[in-house]
Order: sequence, then structure tokens, then C-alpha cells
Amino acid sequence: KDDHQNRNARMFSEGGAALVVEESPRLAKDISEKLRFILKSPSKARVMANRSLEKGKPNASKDITRAIEAFLGENYDSY
Repeated sequence: KDDHQNRNARMFSEGGAALVVEESPRLAKDISEKLRFILKSPSKARVMANRSLEKGKPNASKDITRAIEAFLGENYDSY
């Protein structure tokens, strides 16, 4: 909805954590070119992986749950 996947992808791309592939008639070729770029440069792939980890929010669902619980005055951690 509201192009959120594209916005998320662009955020990672702008931070050097991803490459964006737009849906188009050349999709397979574009993916192939991007994969080739990554596979030819393990050091660039490592940098992208590290930047992706820096941008990630692995505890996002727990953080959201805790915010909702705090708002409701509840704590369901024991369930």
C-alpha cells in the first residue's frame, strides 16, 4: 500500500545496503546484472551486508508490542 516497499528499498539503497530492481519488462536481465555486480565483488557485498544489518530493526515487532501494551497499561510477556 502507498508504495511502501519501494520506499523501504530506496532507504536501504541510499544507505548503501541494497540495490533496487524496478519491475519492468527487463526484470530478469536487471536482476542478473545486479547479482553479477554483487558476486564479482565480495568486499562490496560485505559492505552492503554490514550496512543492511546496521539499518535493520530485528526487534521491531517486540518494540511495537511493548508500545501498544504500555499504551493499554498491559504486559503480556508472560504468555
